[in-house]
Amino acid sequence: MQKYQLLSKKFGQPIAEILTILRQPAQRGRSFHYLAASILVGLAVAMSMALAPLNKSIPFLAFVPAVALAAVFGGMGPGIFAALGSMMAATYLFFPPYHSFSFAFQTEVITANSVFFISVLIICFVIELMRRAQRSFIAELGRAQDAEEALRASEANLNTAQEVAHIGSWALDTRHNILTWSKEIHHIFGVPAGTPLTYETYRSHVHPDDGDYVDRQWAAALRGEPYDIEHRIIVDGQIKWVREQAKLIRDADGHLIGSIGTSQDITERKLNEIKLRQAEAELEKHRNHLEKLVEEKTRELNAANVRLQEDIRERDQAEQKRLELEKKLAQAEKKLTTIAAFAPGVIYALRERPDGSICLPYASPAIRDLYGLCAENLAKDATPAFAMTHPDDRQHLDKTRAESSRTLCPWYDEWRIRHPEKGDIWLEGRSVPEREPDGCTLWYGFIHDITERKRAEDALKEMDVRKNEFLAMLGHELRNPLAPIRNVVQTMKAYNFTDPVLEGGLTIIERQVSHLTRLIDDLLDVARIMQDKITLKRQCLDFADVVDSAVEESRPLIETRRQQLIISPPETPQWIEGDRVRLTQVFSNLLNNAAKYTPKGGKIMLNITQEDSWIVTKVEDTGMGIPAKILPRIFDLFTQAKRSLNRSQGGMGVGLTLVRRLVEMHQGTITAASAGIGQGSVFTVRLPLLNICPLSKSFAQPKSPSSPSQLRILVVDDYADAAESLALMLQLKGYEVITAGCGLKGIEQAVSFRPQVVLLDIGLPDMDGYEVARQLRQLPETRDALLIALTGYGQPEDRELSKAAGFDHHLLKPVDPEALFALLALRKPGL
Repeated sequence: MQKYQLLSKKFGQPIAEILTILRQPAQRGRSFHYLAASILVGLAVAMSMALAPLNKSIPFLAFVPAVALAAVFGGMGPGIFAALGSMMAATYLFFPPYHSFSFAFQTEVITANSVFFISVLIICFVIELMRRAQRSFIAELGRAQDAEEALRASEANLNTAQEVAHIGSWALDTRHNILTWSKEIHHIFGVPAGTPLTYETYRSHVHPDDGDYVDRQWAAALRGEPYDIEHRIIVDGQIKWVREQAKLIRDADGHLIGSIGTSQDITERKLNEIKLRQAEAELEKHRNHLEKLVEEKTRELNAANVRLQEDIRERDQAEQKRLELEKKLAQAEKKLTTIAAFAPGVIYALRERPDGSICLPYASPAIRDLYGLCAENLAKDATPAFAMTHPDDRQHLDKTRAESSRTLCPWYDEWRIRHPEKGDIWLEGRSVPEREPDGCTLWYGFIHDITERKRAEDALKEMDVRKNEFLAMLGHELRNPLAPIRNVVQTMKAYNFTDPVLEGGLTIIERQVSHLTRLIDDLLDVARIMQDKITLKRQCLDFADVVDSAVEESRPLIETRRQQLIISPPETPQWIEGDRVRLTQVFSNLLNNAAKYTPKGGKIMLNITQEDSWIVTKVEDTGMGIPAKILPRIFDLFTQAKRSLNRSQGGMGVGLTLVRRLVEMHQGTITAASAGIGQGSVFTVRLPLLNICPLSKSFAQPKSPSSPSQLRILVVDDYADAAESLALMLQLKGYEVITAGCGLKGIEQAVSFRPQVVLLDIGLPDMDGYEVARQLRQLPETRDALLIALTGYGQPEDRELSKAAGFDHHLLKPVDPEALFALLALRKPGL
């Protein structure tokens, strides 16, 4: 087969064309060949006659090619026919007697004809042999071409089969390290066709974890063991599985010259095997679980069977009890119907179906009065009742009912309905839900009219707002008369009185003004606390400074009652974060409270210690103590122990409430303890310490006070006594002072007087102090003046308004003279 393939490749198309021409005579009739032989003989006669003058000795010379050609094209028969014809023509034309066959058997003629005939006979025989060889060669070459076509078709079918089966063939020449792959293996390994291949090329694609295994198996194959392995390869970053089989090829001497084999892509099979193993493991798991479940259910079934037998025995007893209960239930229903008829509300059962529709299977007769609807009309559809819900309350009512249905928790809500006759009324409802087997939710509950209660609550809220407004106004109005009293006292104290009675009276007036101011502050602070309007100004504080400030405020009262104050400070500085003013207020209130309820000459102990991360302060006294029944409520608003009719201790019962709230706002706690009446009391305050301690305390350096005579001061206040008394006190200090009774008058005088300081009331009759301050800031004469608000309004929002209007400071009436003089001292003359 290979010989014919080589011949076909070597000669190619030219041989095929020649063979086609040579084949054509064989495909025609025999008469054609004899006719051709006759023509060739005729041509030979013509040629011989033409050559007769030149060649008389060899008359058969031209006839030899004619016979040969006749034999070539026609075969042995036409060749012999041409030979006989040539002999007759030559004898007739070229042997004497010419043009006659009467040669009388001349020896020369017979010899020539015999030689010619034997010669051409040999030639025809040889040509016939060549023709037969030619036909045999052509036939064999045709068969070779057919075999080659069949081989190509077989190779194509093989490649297709390999592609379908994901299997390819390979051959390895171990002597020259040349590896040959089929098309499918190129596809499996992802290597382009035409790439030079070696054993190392194949080895580079083997997964690193499988490399040693492949090497060991190949070494075993070289020793004669079968080579049939499965391993992983890496193709374009992806992992594939292949199965490889190989057979070694050895030469006649037994030396290894190469190997041939196949490689099959079994990735899909391997993945299926993994899935199969996982499925088998899962199936085994489910089978074990099912067996265990069957065992458990069998035990449960046996136990249930035992219980069933017991239940059957108990059923008769239960049936008897049921009959008895039904009888009692009927009696209870009769009583419930009677009670529901007189109940001040609606007893109901509400069912909500899975599709969201609602109905009232039961509703007491009071629903007619509450909703204006009949219970019978709501038994199948309660939508008309729910449609009466006020639009502003419908969403909240649906939300609470949905939440109760979801969690099966008791339901409660308050809402309004729009009654066709009564208008908007308030309802309150409570119920307990349960889930029915069909998925419905059933509520059992009670609804009643709370319109009057709601109106009372609204009225109470309105009264509370008015109360707070009243307290604020009360504080302002009480501060106004206190301001001139304190101013006059300070003015009179500037004179050196020799009369001890007059000096004592001034001292009493000043102390009572301070006491009344403190009561007003406590009352307003409690009102603000109840509304959560207090804001702390937190900073890092040395606790000793807070205690010193509180002791300084409370010392006059303690010294007046000739009491002994014993202070036990901590050994090291203790730092806290808080509002200095509010913390001072806490401890001054506790000290004042101890002083008020401790007899003259008694003791007050202030003990400060550290416990872990807390600073603990105990205010202990030897006073009247706290009754046991009052102790749990001692920090409640307006709570006081029973006192004598003279009310010598004073107070309104708001101080401790204020103290507790302020301590809690600092993340601290306060407790009260007493052994009883006459045994004194102990108040313990615990505040959290800071984790860090400042390295040093900084002190503000006081500025050099300006000369009083160099300051011009304008006092604007519609309360004449307050304005005149304040002006008199300032004039005694050497200041140049004028007053104005309204805002417009104050602005006019400011233009001409050009004051350096303006003391301005907020509540003026023509325009408020905020507007006056804004206009003063626009005037060139007072643009840089020091504006101080003197007012009875001390809420945080009041201070924010004064700051926004352009005030530099905000002081409360009655003003503390020392605080006022300190602010005036900071004002530089000439500005």
